[in-house]
Amino acid sequence: MSTPAEQAEPKAASPLSRALKLLRSVRFAIVLMALIAAACIVGTLVKQEPYDPAKAIAHYGRALGLLVGLLGLHQLYHTWWFIALLGLFALSTTVCALSRRRLRLHTVGSSVVHLSVLFIVAGAIVRGAVGVEGVVTITEGQTVEEFDTDQGKLPLGLRVRLDDFRVTRRADKAEVIVFLPGEERGRVYPAAVGKPVTIRPDGTTLEVLQYLPHFMMDGSRVYSASDEPVNPAIQVKLSGPGGESKRWLFARFPDVHSRGASENDPILRYQQPVRTFESHLTVLDPSGAELRRAVVLVNSPLRVGRYTLYQLSYDQQTEQSSTLEVVYDPGVPIVFIGFLLMPLGIAYVFYIQPILRRRTVGHV
Repeated sequence: MSTPAEQAEPKAASPLSRALKLLRSVRFAIVLMALIAAACIVGTLVKQEPYDPAKAIAHYGRALGLLVGLLGLHQLYHTWWFIALLGLFALSTTVCALSRRRLRLHTVGSSVVHLSVLFIVAGAIVRGAVGVEGVVTITEGQTVEEFDTDQGKLPLGLRVRLDDFRVTRRADKAEVIVFLPGEERGRVYPAAVGKPVTIRPDGTTLEVLQYLPHFMMDGSRVYSASDEPVNPAIQVKLSGPGGESKRWLFARFPDVHSRGASENDPILRYQQPVRTFESHLTVLDPSGAELRRAVVLVNSPLRVGRYTLYQLSYDQQTEQSSTLEVVYDPGVPIVFIGFLLMPLGIAYVFYIQPILRRRTVGHV
């Protein structure tokens, strides 16, 4: 026969009850959000691109470079563990929302906010699970129909040709970078014609004598073939206690003439900040028939079939080769729904809900 104390002893909670209690826990949700935020920070620090072991080791060091590949940090948003974190957070949000016994008018706002979070997380999960990211590098005149991913080459479905690649620079913001002997960091001076600047305590000055936007040379004669900045160059003069020297500096070829005749001469580099760089593309069907032409800029992508092409980078030496990021992200519409619902829910909580409460109190 059992004693009263034994009869009053509560039953142990079932595994399901413990799991639901954990998912409803605010502390558990905060931990999940912190882990997701930390992962996103890592995703911004580690370049998201197909994994190249040699390149990763050279950039991050051997240990970190191998860790990037092991944990998939180079494609972080597609890793199983990041998708699992998002899934747990979505499950926790769902359990919290369903724990309300019934939906009341004054709780509609918070329920919509919970729903918006679920849409955003669901979109991220869809992107990580079935989305595709890769890169393709095209040289002027070249046609491609595949792009590189971590899983190897994938077909674009259509063909893309790079007709022309253009870089526009800001000549009005041109600069001369001066590296004095023994200094690793250069000193930056505006490349203004006819305005000498002092670059050394001994009174050595640097002066830009002339600027040619399209430098050409015919024997000993130099001239500008056009007013377009095809090959920007400046002639500079160094004047100091040791005398004067002149040299030409080129924006597209910064190493040419950058060093003087003496080891005591400063290293000079001429640069014009890039304003824009753009790829002029032609989209072709598999048979080679032209479908459309478009210009891709940094914030102006191109849709090719189910993929979107984004301007990523270019070959800064030749300026005749463009690297495009290829993205297929079916989660975007789902995320947009979440972004539309969230402000509606927040507005309801802060504006509609107080009105309903005042009316309820007034009726009481």
